[in-house]
Amino acid sequence: MVAQTAGRPATHRARSFVLASGGLAAGGIQVDSYGKIREAVFDLALAGVPAANGRPPFLPTYLEEQPLDRVGVAVDDRLRPTDADGPRYENLHAAGATLAGAVPWREGSGNGLSLATGYAAATAILEDSS
Repeated sequence: MVAQTAGRPATHRARSFVLASGGLAAGGIQVDSYGKIREAVFDLALAGVPAANGRPPFLPTYLEEQPLDRVGVAVDDRLRPTDADGPRYENLHAAGATLAGAVPWREGSGNGLSLATGYAAATAILEDSS
């Protein structure tokens, strides 16, 4: 994997990686000034993206469920990010608020979500290596 750093690209080598960059609030999912929504690290396919119908991506009241709340990375049963063709990378797994459908701040489940999906990703990685 090659990551852009402040100085230059840095190469990281491993058998497996876990993407746990967070959701919209943490910057793992980004929305630009044109309303384009993207996953920030690998530009992975996202699920739950609201249809572009000319409405702003946020509702006027803060405590309502927002159209972008459940946007995230779609995964298979081994937590590998998927798109229409299946897993995009065999050795990449996603965990935490990066996952589609996760609303940890509203549910009060952020730590539990991170622990449970991190454990599930580690289990999938260990199963792959045996």
